[in-house]
Amino acid sequence: MTTLEQVMAAAQAGESETLEFKRSTGEQRAAMHALTAMLNHRGGRVIFGVDDDRRVCGQGVSDRTLEDLAQEIGQIEPPVFPAVERVAVTEGREVIAVSVSQGAGRPYSHRGVAYRRVGNVNARMSRDEYNRMLLERLHGEQRWENEAAIGWTADDLDGDELVRTVDEAIRRGRLEDPGTRDPVALLRG
Repeated sequence: MTTLEQVMAAAQAGESETLEFKRSTGEQRAAMHALTAMLNHRGGRVIFGVDDDRRVCGQGVSDRTLEDLAQEIGQIEPPVFPAVERVAVTEGREVIAVSVSQGAGRPYSHRGVAYRRVGNVNARMSRDEYNRMLLERLHGEQRWENEAAIGWTADDLDGDELVRTVDEAIRRGRLEDPGTRDPVALLRG
């Protein structure tokens, strides 16, 4: 659990790749850009209730404040579930700390735009960078067709079924005729 002392120490240290401050939840859209960028990078925390002079001022926090914040977090795709903490500053004033780890479902976007974190700045991610990150995620997932068939030989397969599958793929226009129906040659192709 985050304490007021930890928030004050973070405020004095200043913004970084993993830390962003916003004066209030009135800046929640910009905060979501930072959170999205952090999800696409190393993770991090956005703290609401710290002004530009690094002063921990807090804000009034109601159920509606948290509902609005949750709704804006819901605009991040794929869905994320960050830790949201409330820390009392003074009577009637709190800071809200929203923390995320590096996202497993990268790339993330907020309202259709992906961001990356460069120092303490949130930059729009280029289409090439987005596509590269997406391909890394998709190719990094373990799939049966990428697994080695250890202990199996071509003799263990149903050669007739393999030929029927190739013929059906050709018939449906999904495969050009390889010119052979030899199961081993088909597998090598």
